[in-house]
Amino acid sequence: ALAKNQQIITTNISPMRGSIYASDDLETSKVALLAHSVERFALSVTPKNIPEHSYQKLAAIFDEYIDDKSQEDLIKIFSKDSMYAPPIKHGLTKSQVEAIAAKINPKLKLNFDKEVGDVIYFTQGVLFIREYMRMYPEESLASHTLGFVDQEGTGQYGIEGFDDAELKGSGGSIALERDNAGALLDEIGQIEKHNGEDIVLTIDRNVQHFIEATLAKAMDTYKN
Repeated sequence: ALAKNQQIITTNISPMRGSIYASDDLETSKVALLAHSVERFALSVTPKNIPEHSYQKLAAIFDEYIDDKSQEDLIKIFSKDSMYAPPIKHGLTKSQVEAIAAKINPKLKLNFDKEVGDVIYFTQGVLFIREYMRMYPEESLASHTLGFVDQEGTGQYGIEGFDDAELKGSGGSIALERDNAGALLDEIGQIEKHNGEDIVLTIDRNVQHFIEATLAKAMDTYKN
């Protein structure tokens, strides 16, 4: 049994979604990137580990990066009698994470090394979780064929939807034992994540560009 001053925190880890490529030159097997995932971070907290005297300071710092919660909303989250709270903000860049950390405590440095793990613990109950955001470098090219990924990370329509399981991979989790001050005591267990598989389409990017441009021109002509 755990002592009264020990807590177990379990955090889910997101896999990196596989990329989607178009054929750029069938003879040389050259490919062009149509969809990929970029590294981002979610901001989260363990409310029980946040000192009450830090509520206002943290709320003011977080407020610069959060549009859908007021400082009063954030303080309510901080004051919960819980070791877990859903992420407060998704999609932060590495530079934004560094800026937030510097404002909280400029003397402490973050370790972004993936070998350390996808959960980056900071101080005062603040943590950052590595996640991924879907990007489409060719913008609308072959968009009907590709489909899209929703806010829950699930593919919708097209290749993203049809091959969702292959592209998505499987998430992992890590369970850590911490004391009430937030200090790490031990790693209880970990389920490894498995990143998604890449997919190469037989679509020729140059031909696709030509077809879409021709169709768009024809539509404009017949509209007028």
